[in-house]
Amino acid sequence: MNKFAEIIKKRRLELRLSLRQFCLKCQFDPSNWSKIERGLASPPKDKSVLEKISDVLGYKPKSPESQNLMDYAFITCGKIPDDILSDKKLVAKLPIFFRSLRGDKHSDQELRNLVEIIRDSETKE
Repeated sequence: MNKFAEIIKKRRLELRLSLRQFCLKCQFDPSNWSKIERGLASPPKDKSVLEKISDVLGYKPKSPESQNLMDYAFITCGKIPDDILSDKKLVAKLPIFFRSLRGDKHSDQELRNLVEIIRDSETKE
């Protein structure tokens, strides 16, 4: 099971929504949605569909919970979230971020640039 599926199922159960009740509210086919919750099918990629799911799960728009849900949907599908791709400065720095995740060594300037990006993102929140 992937993180998106875990979050959805856990929250749905916290709200005491059966799979069918959840699907009725979201207008999904229960058998297809069951595959998503079990990690056998990819999550929706459409932002409006993800916003609907977030709403049904009781998450406020643009809340950390809603954003996490969307981020995990994109990650599970192997995509970088659209809001990140639309930020050209951030996209230019993604290679150093990926190399950092892999444990590669970086120059001092590259590390300072990465820290600057992280700080900038914290002030935007």
